Amino acid sequence: MVTGQLGVLTVEERVLIHLSDKLLKDGGWEAPPENTQAGISSAVFIQRKHLPRTLKRMIESEDIEQDNRHVDGAKQRRRVYMLTAKGKERSQEIRNRVLNLEVETDGMPSPLSEFEDNRDLLTLLSHVDENLNWHPEPLVVPISEAKGSLGMEGKISEALVKAVFERAWRDGSLSEAERGIVEEIVTFIGMSPERVTRIEQEALNSLTESKGPDRENIYRELLEQALEDGEIIEEEQVMLETLRKTLDISLEVHGRLVGQVIAHAELLDGLEANMHPYVDAVRTALEDGVISLDEDAILSSLRRSLSIPTEVHVAIATSIRDNMK
Repeated sequence: MVTGQLGVLTVEERVLIHLSDKLLKDGGWEAPPENTQAGISSAVFIQRKHLPRTLKRMIESEDIEQDNRHVDGAKQRRRVYMLTAKGKERSQEIRNRVLNLEVETDGMPSPLSEFEDNRDLLTLLSHVDENLNWHPEPLVVPISEAKGSLGMEGKISEALVKAVFERAWRDGSLSEAERGIVEEIVTFIGMSPERVTRIEQEALNSLTESKGPDRENIYRELLEQALEDGEIIEEEQVMLETLRKTLDISLEVHGRLVGQVIAHAELLDGLEANMHPYVDAVRTALEDGVISLDEDAILSSLRRSLSIPTEVHVAIATSIRDNMK
């Protein structure tokens, strides 16, 4: 969920715009990180664990295609995504529509195309609010940016990294292995190093005020992200196994959490993509077994903004409770 005109576009439309700014040559050997799942999810303001469903639909509709290429910083070739001829045509239609938006600045309307410079179109659009007013600073930035306000999806990823830091620092030090797993996680998510440094300091500052995050929740969150595309590549396997040992997760607990992740994915498959953040919010609220008054108020607000009927909420909450037992 993102604010402003970015939120008016569907996730698929944002992916098409992003990839149109990151065109790859056919038959090439290298690709930038922006064309990986981590790079795309950051640019289009969606959690990585929700992106594979969108990419799968777009591959089936022949708007995009995938390839394996060398990416800077990766030890092995990574899966990357690019536009097809059909995708390029569709993305150009969307770009034209967006660039023709009449945006107001200092009370004077003008097409967004007049603001065009060397910035990507999604970055440009992040300066425009719901009422088509231009703002000097972006309303929301990708998690790959060092500074700036994040959307809900970015904040969830920040909370995950902070939880990992808090857990790792509970014994008063961060081992080389723990540092390594944090680095793998932030690379997996696509978070900027500067943002990671700030989050680590926040985690250290909050250690005395908290008993520490639930290690099972941390592990389950990464399991969700790795399992979402139906395939765990070698780098992800190493990351998960290292994290499992770091958090002292037994193989029995690992098996139980995998079952929960699969059940959660099946729940999401039956819902529209715009409801996925709400499902995550309900699950977070239910982690202690009950939904508090404050949490219920937040969920009610989300239901109104997403037009989710009460009966759908009940079905979601029931399914989550059943699969957390």
